[in-house]
Amino acid sequence: MDDSRLPLVSVALPLYKSRRFFDILCANLDTLAYPNLEILISDHHCADNALAQLYARYGDDARVRFFAARDEINWVEHFNLLLRAARGKYFFWMPHDDSYARDFVSVLVEKLEQAPDAVLAYGSMLGLHPNGVQKPPRTTAPFSNDAAWTWREPLKLFLEQHLWLASHGMVRRARVVEKNLFLPATRDTNAADIVWTFALACTGRFVWTPQCLIQKRFYSTSTHAQWKLRTWRHSVREFSLLRALLQNSSVSPRERMRAETLALIWTILRLGGNTLDTIRAPNTVDERIRKLLFKLNLW
Repeated sequence: MDDSRLPLVSVALPLYKSRRFFDILCANLDTLAYPNLEILISDHHCADNALAQLYARYGDDARVRFFAARDEINWVEHFNLLLRAARGKYFFWMPHDDSYARDFVSVLVEKLEQAPDAVLAYGSMLGLHPNGVQKPPRTTAPFSNDAAWTWREPLKLFLEQHLWLASHGMVRRARVVEKNLFLPATRDTNAADIVWTFALACTGRFVWTPQCLIQKRFYSTSTHAQWKLRTWRHSVREFSLLRALLQNSSVSPRERMRAETLALIWTILRLGGNTLDTIRAPNTVDERIRKLLFKLNLW
């Protein structure tokens, strides 16, 4: 197909029992006025009528493609299915329970257009909790958009807990497909998005904006809340997957050696975090250790 006829941006909405978030979904879809954009709406469980309701409302929108099945795939498989089905130069997943700023697409597209070597762009996020407490967005830049991207940056993102935030950004789709960097099948699907974002950061630089582009809702039945407590088995599985992802995207012996080192450091840090979780150490202890490692800059 002629590239000029392809959409510039692909937006993927993976549904799962999403009828309860119908108003949020519609509000997000109604703000997607960016030109040259495709919308992929998929439900591979069809446990409610969310897809049918969205089809009734957006079925005549030429930008929208609908996918339906009852194969009960997990969320990682669902996310990857949509990433493979997309055709846009840029891509992002839009979870059914988050609210997106009207300029989310335009801001991140501009960031990626200005940095053709960047693989991902992301912004800040406001956390919304059930008790009404709001977690303010981070406004301190985790790195300089103008500085060189080194092998230390992914580890800094991990220690400053920016990987999860970055996973909600916009990626340069061709780079992901070329490197075969799809979400990994982690144990219990635990933290697959975090491992994926770390692997992506090891293969190319990110760009950042302080603008608050997403409102994230936290509640007891969300996917992340259902993850089991991490054990050493989770870390071993993550090491194996991360090592494979990085090795496959490496083209020189030096890059392969760096991949081995980063995967090993990741695993050591994860095992340490798992230990703190197992002994139920206060979050302040984990935060202090992260800050200490960051200040020591041991790598």
